[in-house]
Amino acid sequence: MRKLFIASLLIGACASSAQPAPALPKVVAVNLANFKYSPNIIRLKAGVPVVLRLENKASGGHNFSAAQFFAAARLDAASMPRVRDGTVEVPKHAVVDVALVPTAGRYPVKCTHTLHSTFGMNGSIIVD
Repeated sequence: MRKLFIASLLIGACASSAQPAPALPKVVAVNLANFKYSPNIIRLKAGVPVVLRLENKASGGHNFSAAQFFAAARLDAASMPRVRDGTVEVPKHAVVDVALVPTAGRYPVKCTHTLHSTFGMNGSIIVD
């Protein structure tokens, strides 16, 4: 009986010292369509990990260009190759995830493909 009591104490001690699994980052979906982002205003929390899920639903390529935002953010190592000169290319009918920790500020975002931002493919990222 004494051995059973000690064993249960040890199991309880081990269980209580186990740390909970870290929370998965929030996924923020951004749809890229012909000449618009949806949403066109993206609100994030400073210092809180997030995954930007960029989904191009159009029949042609688009990009998500936010050089100041990406320069200020801390990008996940796996996401770094997806961001080139502050821009993420998203081929037609593709999804690109970018994991990062944003820094407070207001940042412009636009598609740099010819005339896309002129036709309305722009917006902003607000990080509080």
